[in-house]
Amino acid sequence: MAGKRKTKAARTKATPARRLGTHEELLADYIRELCWAIGRALGDKQAEIGAGAELFREAEQLDARAAREAATAAHDTERVATDPHVVGVIRKYWLLCDELNRAARRGKQVEPADFVSRSLVPVAPELAELLATLPYWPMGQDARGRWV
Repeated sequence: MAGKRKTKAARTKATPARRLGTHEELLADYIRELCWAIGRALGDKQAEIGAGAELFREAEQLDARAAREAATAAHDTERVATDPHVVGVIRKYWLLCDELNRAARRGKQVEPADFVSRSLVPVAPELAELLATLPYWPMGQDARGRWV
């Protein structure tokens, strides 16, 4: 019985447009995950200096403004923006945006670079400001022009 069930990954590949929804829905998920990743980055930083798990539990619950303020208070916005958790979320949503673009009709597409940065400005300017400290986008293209 368990062998007959599709895994989450298998279901996801079979129905990308249904899973992804709209750019607006994807943006809401991106902001939520980005806040979590920033909280995680701040938690890891505090764990490094001995503050431990309590701060991490609080940091996981950050909203956009609190995430930016916490990173600023830590005097380490660039380190937080380049943390592997944060970079992983940026890469994930860049690729999801590209996948959604390929499934969308012409005119309904958003450049992935704009999606992960400029789309934050009206709804979460604190996060856009934090990501502005990235020295480069952690993305590249293969020989066929596909994002990797």
